[in-house]
Amino acid sequence: MPPQTPITCRLSFSLYFHHLLPTATYITSHDMVSVIRNIRKRWFLAALFFTSLVYFIYKTSNSRRDLTKNETSFKLVQNVQRIEVFLRTLKWQPRVNVPNQTSNNPSQQCRNSLQGKQLIVDDNGYVCKRDYLLDNGCCDVTMHDTERYACKTCQTSNCCSVYEHCVSCCLQPKHKTLLEKVVRGLKTNTMLIMMSSIHDQFDLCLMKCRTSSTSVRHENTYRDPSMKYCFGVGVPELRMF
Repeated sequence: MPPQTPITCRLSFSLYFHHLLPTATYITSHDMVSVIRNIRKRWFLAALFFTSLVYFIYKTSNSRRDLTKNETSFKLVQNVQRIEVFLRTLKWQPRVNVPNQTSNNPSQQCRNSLQGKQLIVDDNGYVCKRDYLLDNGCCDVTMHDTERYACKTCQTSNCCSVYEHCVSCCLQPKHKTLLEKVVRGLKTNTMLIMMSSIHDQFDLCLMKCRTSSTSVRHENTYRDPSMKYCFGVGVPELRMF
């Protein structure tokens, strides 16, 4: 057999390569189609899983939010009911102006505002000088300057310049509706805390005149330093200095 020349060898190799090329190309295309299909299937499954996960988290979050909202609403309703019960059971001043029969009767006792240096207000609404305070804790109503339901230092905003006058004026029976409005307007948590120490209108007036937020601005200065004791929902006029 005669030896092959380099040209003949290259020609034979080229024919052999071209003989294999269609088969190789067919196999590669088929594999690529399978790979693409697998990738698409996996992406579809991944997208489906991710979408399902997001939907599950969204529904769970909404359920928790609704549950929290329902619990909050229930607590608010419960607290409102407690405040309404508190207002119904609170001992209010009698609407009939009954004369004070306790002044000269040692067996009858009065509660009073205690801390006043010059004036004292008792739970019957009387304001008197400290010197006129009887042993039973009541103001001596026989003294000419002892006054009941004293509002002489109070404005129409129900803010007063004298603490004892604020309490005395607040104790007027006609202010029951106003005080009920005040209680309902207070922050629920604040009112729930104070409810344990308030048993009647006198306790409520002592508290309201002492801790009124309507008389301050920016939480640190009085709107009117001369009218800083308030028991209503109104505010004193802003006085600029």
